[in-house]
Amino acid sequence: MGNTGVVIRLNTSSEADAKLLGAAELLSALAFDHRLLIARALQSGSRTLIELSHATGLAFKPLISSIAKLLQSGLVIMRRQNNETVYELGNPRLGEVVRLADRFVERDPC
Repeated sequence: MGNTGVVIRLNTSSEADAKLLGAAELLSALAFDHRLLIARALQSGSRTLIELSHATGLAFKPLISSIAKLLQSGLVIMRRQNNETVYELGNPRLGEVVRLADRFVERDPC
């Protein structure tokens, strides 16, 4: 018996596939409740660790651990401002992703 099925092979080395994989990696880095809380808190601008702790309700240990993952992925960046270290979104469009996720969960069609 002959095989009459069609086999489709995806070219995983294409530019589109690479972009998709990159996006999936970034979104997976955000897909934890503490990290999402931090990203949401940074939507309005840069914040110190103390400000992030107050805004998110997170204690320093989980906050620092989550920020480390966000820094590693590039979703959050850190910089010096005066004598303090502040954190901000690595890309302002990340705020759009957070807002969209909130709307999706709320089932808001707009």
